Amino acid sequence: MNQIRFDCPGCGQTIEAPEEAQFERVKCPTCQHEFFPDKTRLVRPAPAAPPPETASPAPTPPIQQRAMKLMNCPACGLQISPQAKSCPGCGHPVANSFVSSTPDTRKRGGAVSSLVLGILSLFCFGILTGIPAIILGHKAHGRARKLPAQYAGGGVAIAGFILGYISIPLSLVFGLYLMLQKEEMDDSSRIARIINSENNLKQIGFAFRIWAGDHDDQYPFNVSQAQGGTRELCEQDSDGFEKNPAPTFMVLSNELSPRILVCPGDKTKKEAADFASLTAINISYQLRTGTNIDNYHPWEILAVDPINGLVLHCDGTVERDFHYKKSATNQ
Repeated sequence: MNQIRFDCPGCGQTIEAPEEAQFERVKCPTCQHEFFPDKTRLVRPAPAAPPPETASPAPTPPIQQRAMKLMNCPACGLQISPQAKSCPGCGHPVANSFVSSTPDTRKRGGAVSSLVLGILSLFCFGILTGIPAIILGHKAHGRARKLPAQYAGGGVAIAGFILGYISIPLSLVFGLYLMLQKEEMDDSSRIARIINSENNLKQIGFAFRIWAGDHDDQYPFNVSQAQGGTRELCEQDSDGFEKNPAPTFMVLSNELSPRILVCPGDKTKKEAADFASLTAINISYQLRTGTNIDNYHPWEILAVDPINGLVLHCDGTVERDFHYKKSATNQ
């Protein structure tokens, strides 16, 4: 059906209606004004244009005009066209674009080795692998800069020798820490040996006083063998110490254990299994004998620990006196 167009005299709105409406009264849908179309101003639509012809598909562009896969610049890693003669980012020349687009076959073994050694130096071996990581890292980084077409992994090499450099001060700090800990442990061990030796001397002094309480306040080396002592067996050296204190300590077997006669720091002596097998090799402490060594002379020295420089007085007290300490070779 043909259509006609005309304007509303009330609002000027263009109205489209069937061709038969030119003989009828119409109502404007916008302003509701009713009127007869003005035949002098009717406009018939132009004949419809013929349908457009179907366009044939565009021809496939030649292979060289198709979009090519981007490649990485061998110098900076920026993605560039394989046909580019140089990298637009860093200006590095691209010698053979089509060959460069193939998988990267450049060598990077030195860089990877540097990184592995750097990680090991940081967590396990310290400077032992840190220095090789630095050397390999610098070599690999230098090759990657000078011959980028043959060697890759410059960034990996940098990470490797940086870890190597970090491991050096860490190794020094850790080594210093271990030294301090060892010294502290040695001091603690030495203090423990001194305390144990001091307790041994106190038990020796206590055993002498108990024995003297049953023998008129006299120590065994001042009592004859007939009365249970060891006076006839005693022989002093030039310093007043008993040459063979084993018989005297054997008399105190009821009050002592052979274990406490060995100083914990004396590596030249060993503990006796019992008093029957006690000899000088089982005694670390030096014993002084004489008629003035008894309970009536409390400040006289009864025994000496030559390893730690400890002295036992007749009243049972123990003091440090380095005058009686021997050289460290015996410790």
